[in-house]
Amino acid sequence: MRPHALLTLAGISFLIIFSVQGQYMAFFMGGLQDMPDGQRMLLRSAHIYAMLCALPTIVLGLYLPRGRALRWYEWIATAMFLVAPIIMLIGFFTESNQVDTLERPMIRVTLILMFFAIAALPLVHAMAERKRELPEQS
Repeated sequence: MRPHALLTLAGISFLIIFSVQGQYMAFFMGGLQDMPDGQRMLLRSAHIYAMLCALPTIVLGLYLPRGRALRWYEWIATAMFLVAPIIMLIGFFTESNQVDTLERPMIRVTLILMFFAIAALPLVHAMAERKRELPEQS
């Protein structure tokens, strides 16, 4: 499967997981009504992070060019976009039930991966384009 198609399909899958996650919270957790504020906040924020992982993955899948090999930084961004939602989903089920602490190391890793993938990709792409536009000096 081509990288752009893989990312688009993965992003759509993550968006479906986001919807299922919301239904899970509504039906199996009572809509988060009868729980402490801290735990409700953790669950809702982790739910929003699922959407944060899905939408840029779809965008990157649509952004990647077809018909040429990916550059090294595009491969790295692709890997980051595919790994981050998996870590986030594991963190949602394992870390959001901890009512005694607000620490969520897996969710933190997810946010860091998404930040660097989103921020670094256009920066590195612009640097590569600028390098290609510079005239050769002899």
